[in-house]
Amino acid sequence: MTSTTPYNATASRVFALAALTAAAPLALAQDLIAASAPESGQTVLRIINLNDGSHMPYMTLPIPSDMSYLRTLSPLPGNRLIACYYAGTASVTPRIIKIDPLTGETSEVILGAPLTSRYIEAFEWSPRHNAIIVSHANLGNFGTSSIALVDENGTVLANAASSPTQADLDHVACSETEDYFIDLNRATSNRVVRLATPFPTPTFTNFASPPNMAEFHDITIEPGTGRLLFANGPGTSIIHLNGNTYTTAATLQGGLSVRAISFATVPPRIQTQPAHTITCPGGTLTLSIVATGGSPTYRWQRLVADDWADLADGPTATGSTLSGTGSHTLTINTFAFEDDGSYRCLITDAAAPDGILSEHALARACLANYNCDGEVDILDFLDFMDDFGSCDGQSAPCGNSANADITGDTIVDIVDLLDFLDAFGRGC
Repeated sequence: MTSTTPYNATASRVFALAALTAAAPLALAQDLIAASAPESGQTVLRIINLNDGSHMPYMTLPIPSDMSYLRTLSPLPGNRLIACYYAGTASVTPRIIKIDPLTGETSEVILGAPLTSRYIEAFEWSPRHNAIIVSHANLGNFGTSSIALVDENGTVLANAASSPTQADLDHVACSETEDYFIDLNRATSNRVVRLATPFPTPTFTNFASPPNMAEFHDITIEPGTGRLLFANGPGTSIIHLNGNTYTTAATLQGGLSVRAISFATVPPRIQTQPAHTITCPGGTLTLSIVATGGSPTYRWQRLVADDWADLADGPTATGSTLSGTGSHTLTINTFAFEDDGSYRCLITDAAAPDGILSEHALARACLANYNCDGEVDILDFLDFMDDFGSCDGQSAPCGNSANADITGDTIVDIVDLLDFLDAFGRGC
């Protein structure tokens, strides 16, 4: 899916009840993030809208050369993520990577003994344990019935030898109060079990036994509703486990296929920076930014005397009018030469309280951009010459494409022609 407007993932977020500040309320938002199937040695984390299956890119991650794909994705405290990469065989220990979306930095986590040389399947941050729950087995064995607690640096905090009620713990989904282990391709019942007693002596109770599935992917718990969601076998749909039945929560648009999914609080990331833009004097100039993730607020700024000044909607001292200064798109109507300068956007979010700055964009009025299409080309020359030919000696404004009175002295004459030719020759 492609879009030129910021993505609205309200249907896929759960907002906190309390604002961070009374003056500028910033809601904590949780996005449903999914990892696309690998392509060209990388995977794209995308934000999924459960309302209609649309999606937008969030960030791109390289797949380690010895791994096949990103198997599980989980939130970490501090608005971060942790990912488990799978090699495509139970004979290789997966790779664990921590991700800081705010900085884009990643770091590998080396698991401590006995997980250093174990096969791992389920991997998820558990808020009620304040640690990561891992299911594991001997290398070469897909039957991950052992479980452990690990901190985010890989230190093993606790380990339980086996689960007496479940032969294989494929995925785990965690909330503030619950931890569910799932093996939907289990031949017998008890395909979903609940961790009834937490560590250090975990016990399980049966939770659900829906029909078995030949293949399925990562599972997560939807905040607020408590729904168990997972990616289906092809990864083209998000499925809701509804009691002992399956319901399609969303079919992903554009044939997208995903494997790992997770609800997480993450900071916004800028996908499209504002571009250098020109218009004609008196024209309309627009600067836009596209950000995905979180629940951002926007504030456009202009560089004035070496300081960045916040902009506000309304008329300016130059005669122009601003709108959208608190949105993703800034519009400057009746743009004047005095409005020339550098502009940028400051994005603020609960997960990025210090703000995220866009690149600056240079906005300019240009005489040579006669037809106000944002480009200086032969069409500007032809349009001006056509208007000048019909307006020479007449009072201004005059012209079919624009106003041939380049000098602004209320009459179209040879001076306008000379000024335009000079501007066109210099370009913008």
